Amino acid sequence: MQREIGNYHTKFYLQPDVTIDLYKGEPYLFRKGSKVKHQLSVGEALALTFLSESGDVNKAKTACSLSIGNSMGKQWVDRVLERYWTYLGPSHPKKLNLSWLKRLNINRLRQRQTQRREAAPSSLTWLVTLSCNRKCPYCFYEVTSYSALNEKSPPDASFPLKRALEMVSEMSEIGVSNLHLTGGEPLLRKDLKEIITAATSSRIRTHLVTKFAITASQAKDLAAAGTTRITYSLDSTLPKETSVLTGSRNFWEEAIIAITAIMEAGIPIELNTVLTSININSLENLFKLAVQYGIPKLTLSTFRPQLNDIFSDNSLVPSKKDMVKIKLDELQEKYGHKVEIKFYGSSKLKEISLNMNQKICGVAFEELHLLPDGSVTHCHYLPYHKEMIIGSLMECTIQETWNSKRFLQLSKPSSAFYKGTECDGCSSFQLCENRGRCYYSAISRYGSLYEKDDFCLKGN
Repeated sequence: MQREIGNYHTKFYLQPDVTIDLYKGEPYLFRKGSKVKHQLSVGEALALTFLSESGDVNKAKTACSLSIGNSMGKQWVDRVLERYWTYLGPSHPKKLNLSWLKRLNINRLRQRQTQRREAAPSSLTWLVTLSCNRKCPYCFYEVTSYSALNEKSPPDASFPLKRALEMVSEMSEIGVSNLHLTGGEPLLRKDLKEIITAATSSRIRTHLVTKFAITASQAKDLAAAGTTRITYSLDSTLPKETSVLTGSRNFWEEAIIAITAIMEAGIPIELNTVLTSININSLENLFKLAVQYGIPKLTLSTFRPQLNDIFSDNSLVPSKKDMVKIKLDELQEKYGHKVEIKFYGSSKLKEISLNMNQKICGVAFEELHLLPDGSVTHCHYLPYHKEMIIGSLMECTIQETWNSKRFLQLSKPSSAFYKGTECDGCSSFQLCENRGRCYYSAISRYGSLYEKDDFCLKGN
């Protein structure tokens, strides 16, 4: 399935059991037999309708733009391909009734507001295990060591395969398009390939974050399973630095073998780098590596121990002097035409904080986070924090959890919870609520969910 992404020679029709119809005067997308109905903007409804008729992405973009009268049609088609992937795929043309369009106001052709909560999550992030065969000093999880000699899956990866496969089936039914597999080290779970295969068969995209020593044989298996994309974490090209930053003596050699194997297997790959005082002065070598191997994307994030200083080492924080020396603008100009570069640092956080329209946390609107034992949390960065646990997929379905009273309460907390804090009576309280709240930073700074977070519109 990964080869379908961005390949406009592939046909994308609405599946036979999926339709668009009016419900309470609004266009909705739904699968027959499912109780989940996705409210659509007019642009989304048009994009899906044109795809349903032709299955051709470029034709749908042209038709959508002509109908709307501007270039936004292309954006709507890209949007529905990303969001409603499980409802689309190889099938046959299906002409849908557009009579409903005459009853709608064309002025409603605008991007959906950030505070609209999805009828079902668009993605599920699964913290597959907290076991790891690396010992990265900047890791904010209390990971457990894992030996390669252990033939069993990690002890904490107790969410049973049967239930995991049922979860995948429900994801497809209700329109959860993306499954993000992370950890710890997710590939320590022995049956992960079987889960990825099931997701692919259900038209769910799987995104794997790893530092595993993937061999050529394993990469071929992951490709055959249909892995959509792998984000490989690599912090340096210098063997000594990589050893220090992973706690693994041979990580550099293992990483190069893994990256080569992934690319030869045809799985799209990205690199992820954490900037620390150890690797910041050798950063340009990573750009050169990405160009050399044809890796299309490099994501950089600055180590920030203040979010969780329990397991972190403050000496890893890059100095302001070193941050200035790396000259990201120059690196962007030099390598940006060959590698997409994304940077998340303290200056970026301030920029986000001051942007009232920037979504801060997607959990409140479109994401669900799952823990190794099947528990559902509002934040996988705070695994097993008792106030964050919403329920368990061992006992409930995804949809029951998504609509549970506890999840809705955390997604949009009452101002009463903030009594006596700086948020109490703040004129920006509702704006912060509409953007989503970062409980992780609030707890790390103040020890409480109900405090201002790092994205406070009035600053910190």
